[in-house]
Amino acid sequence: MKITGVTRDASFSPNSNDWAIMEAVGKHLGDNGHQVDFISEKDILEGVGDTDAIFSMARSSQALETLALCEKQGIPVINSTQGVLRCNRTIVTRLMIQAGLLVPPSQCFTVHDAPEVPSIAFPLWVKRADQCAQVKEDVCFLSEKSQWASTLKDFQHRQVESIVLSQHLEGDIVKFYGVAPTGFFYWYYPTLAKGGHSKFGLEAVNGPARQYPFNAPSLHTAIEEFAFRTGTWVYGGDCIIDNKGNYHIIDFNDWPSFSPCREPASIAIASLFEHLHEHFSRWQDMNNNGRPILHPDPLHSTEP
Repeated sequence: MKITGVTRDASFSPNSNDWAIMEAVGKHLGDNGHQVDFISEKDILEGVGDTDAIFSMARSSQALETLALCEKQGIPVINSTQGVLRCNRTIVTRLMIQAGLLVPPSQCFTVHDAPEVPSIAFPLWVKRADQCAQVKEDVCFLSEKSQWASTLKDFQHRQVESIVLSQHLEGDIVKFYGVAPTGFFYWYYPTLAKGGHSKFGLEAVNGPARQYPFNAPSLHTAIEEFAFRTGTWVYGGDCIIDNKGNYHIIDFNDWPSFSPCREPASIAIASLFEHLHEHFSRWQDMNNNGRPILHPDPLHSTEP
C-alpha cells in the first residue's frame, strides 16, 4: 500500500519534536511492507499525488481542505479532517460536555463579546480557542479578577478571535495519550517525570502530584469512545484528578508528539493501517446505527 505522511508545521507545535513520531510511524509502516512518502503541510497544497492512505499531523485550514478532498475521493486520512477540526478548543469543549465527559465549569466567547467580569469563579484559565496554543500567552492562569482586563486586552491586541474560560481545579495533572481503537493508552504525572516534556511549563501551577488514586481504565474507556466518535483516533490530552479520585478533562487534542511513549505509540498507529477499512467501516456504522458522530460539524458550523 502507498501511504503518505503529512508533517505538521512547527508553528502549530511550539517546543515539540513532532517529526520523531512521524518518522517512527513511517519506519514501522515500511517494515510492514508499505511504501511511505512524506510531504509537509505547506507542500500538500500542491496536491498529494498517488496514494492509498494518509497519516497526517497537519492543522492549517488550507492543508485540511486539501485532505478533505482526498477523503471525498475515498482515501482514508488519520486523523480525519473532521476530527482535527473538532479539536478547536471552543468546539471540543462543547462536544465533551455534550458527550457527558467531566470538564471544569467553562465558557466560550469571542474576544469582543467577552464580559467585563467573568462569571466563572477565580482562579481560572483563559485559553486561545480559534487555534491551538502557539505561544505561552495563549494559555493564561489568572489568580484574581484584577488580571482579567489586561489579559483580555492582550488577546485582542494579538487578534485572537475566540477564547475559552475554565475554572481552575486543584488536584493532580495527568497527561494521557491514546490510539483508538488499538487499545493503546498511556498516562503519567508530568510534574513527577524526570526530563518530562512541557510546552510552556504551566503544569507547575498545580504543584507536584499527590498521586490520588483514580480509575485509569474508566478514564481510558471514556476518552477512547470520545476519540473514536469524533474521528480523532490518534489523540492526547490532560486531566485533573481531584482528592476524591474524580477526573476532569482540561485538554483534548489531535496527534501529540507522544514524547514519553513514542515507540509503543508509533507501533499502535502503524497497526491502524493493517485493518484500515475495517476500522473505517466500524466508524461509519456507529454514525449510521444510533451512535452518531458528535456534532457540531466543524466544516459547516457557524458557532465561534
